[in-house]
Formats: sequence, structure tokens, C-alpha cells
Amino acid sequence: MLFFISGYLDAFEMLSTWVSKLETRFAQVDELVIVCIFLAFAFAVFSFRRSREFGVEMSRQLKAATTHLKHELAEHVLTEKALSETEGLIQNAFDHAPTGIVLASLDGHFLQVNRPLCEMLGYSTEEFLTLDYKSITRREDLSASFENMRQLRAGESKTCRFEKRYVHKLGHEVLALTNLSLVRDATVARSTSSLRSKT
Repeated sequence: MLFFISGYLDAFEMLSTWVSKLETRFAQVDELVIVCIFLAFAFAVFSFRRSREFGVEMSRQLKAATTHLKHELAEHVLTEKALSETEGLIQNAFDHAPTGIVLASLDGHFLQVNRPLCEMLGYSTEEFLTLDYKSITRREDLSASFENMRQLRAGESKTCRFEKRYVHKLGHEVLALTNLSLVRDATVARSTSSLRSKT
């Protein structure tokens, strides 16, 4: 505050000196011109003060925004870490479940399979992802599989449990107790099955 008062006094003293010089040099200087010069100078001093206050305020807001951003970033990092750990636990449970588990699209194409299912039917994970339900199901059991899926998609049941004959990669039959259900999110539905061999 003292800085600005001192600045105003210095400005007024400087202005008075200039006006005296003008009056000495130009005896016919119009008073209106002098007033205009005074007002212009006063406005310049005021603008300097306002710009300094604006700069201080902007600096304060920038510091607050930076602090807020740091907190948001720290929370985001913690959330991402927790999500990654949760996904890791779910994936680990999926991979090491005591039964074969498959996630498939509604048209029957495999999207994800676990190790026990690969061992049960003799296919590698990569091979499974090129297959669908029809290619590993005994022809005689296809109609029952389609009917179970129709009931799930129509909302007539939430889960289906049935025995089904699967075809091993080597050609022999594998009888398994199958639990079939739908998994939905905001945009898509998928089928998930768990298979426990009975042979």
C-alpha cells in the first residue's frame, strides 16, 4: 500500500514539474490540454497498479490450480494402481480356476479362455480364439446349446446348467457339466461358461 501511495505522490510531483515546464515554455497552453495530460498520466499509473494486482491474482490462481492438479493426479495414480491390482486378481482367478472358463461373443466366437479349459479339450489359447461353440460341440448337442442361449438372450432365465458333449482336439468326446450365463456391461453382452469334465 505504501508503495502505491509513494508512487502516486511521485507521479503527481513529476506531473507538476512537467506542467510548470510547459507553462514556462508555452505561455498560451490551453488548460484543457493540461487536464488531458494529467488524466492520461493518472490513468497510466492506475493501469500499472491494476495490472500488478491482476498479475498477483493470476499467480495465486495458478498456484491453487497447480496444487489441485497435483492432488487430482495423485488420486488418479492411486485409482489406476488399485484398478490394475484388481484386474490382476481377477485374471489370476480366471486363469487358475478349478474349472474351464470361456468368455464368448453372442454369436459363439471365443474371446477368452483359461488354462484348465485348454487342458480339458487339448487346444492352445491361440487355437481356441479361432474357434466357436459349434466347432467344439457334438452335432447332436447343438440344438440344446442354441436353445439355452436363446432363453438367456430373451431373459427367460439368468443361467442355464446342463450336460454337454464336447469334441477334444484329438477327436474323442469329453462330457462336461456346463453352466452358461450372460455378462452385460453398458454397451455389450457376452456369454460366459464354466465347464467341469465328467469323463
